[in-house]
Amino acid sequence: MGIAVSGVIFAPITDFDVSVLNRAFALNLQKIEGKLHLLRNPTFDPRNRGDFIVHCRRNHICIMNTDVADDLLFKNDLTSYHLLSSAFPTIERMIFFCLYDSGGSYGYSAFAHGELLRRKVYTVHGGHVDNGTPLPVEENWQPSVLTDQEIIDHGVEDGDERRFFRHVTSGTVADDTMVNSYLVDELLQAEYGWSPFDDGQPTEYGYYRTAEAVPSLASFEQEKALKRQPMPSSIKSLLRRWLR
Repeated sequence: MGIAVSGVIFAPITDFDVSVLNRAFALNLQKIEGKLHLLRNPTFDPRNRGDFIVHCRRNHICIMNTDVADDLLFKNDLTSYHLLSSAFPTIERMIFFCLYDSGGSYGYSAFAHGELLRRKVYTVHGGHVDNGTPLPVEENWQPSVLTDQEIIDHGVEDGDERRFFRHVTSGTVADDTMVNSYLVDELLQAEYGWSPFDDGQPTEYGYYRTAEAVPSLASFEQEKALKRQPMPSSIKSLLRRWLR
């Protein structure tokens, strides 16, 4: 089984509730009965625009939904960032991320103080995007020459153009695609002490679904947001069954 999820994570907001998301994204989300609901409604999937999982802890809020994160990560469409930063003006840092095993897409975009600091994403069709200043966590992975056994283990053949990286502490080896998956986990753990690979407690998760068909993001919000673009500078058992 794999993992299939994308979202955004940031420091906690006082009195956060779903009404803020409803206003920011022009939604009509209503809370549902968590895992009981999921068992009875297998179509619930945070890759659906109207299905949201919100994970809350003392030091972070993570909103998992494909429509919140994917356009920003894959197309560098910053609308979601602007809508969220308008809804949460006190938030200084946000990290958008994706972990799609079957689709082969992994990566993140990190913002701080209104700037896009780092965009590091891999997609099968789009290849590697590597913009901005590398984050400290990336220093843990250094380019590496494989041993004979590692060449066999990773199925390297003549003409293979993959680059490989080795973790400086653990010695784990990953190719230039999978290293992004490790980096998402390590980045979120370093910043917030949690990542989607963690199980967490059931009470930490909120499940939400739109009560009606979801309208498109208001065009005036998109136009307003684009005028303010910053300069570039478990739940395992649930998430991992959704393969992309």
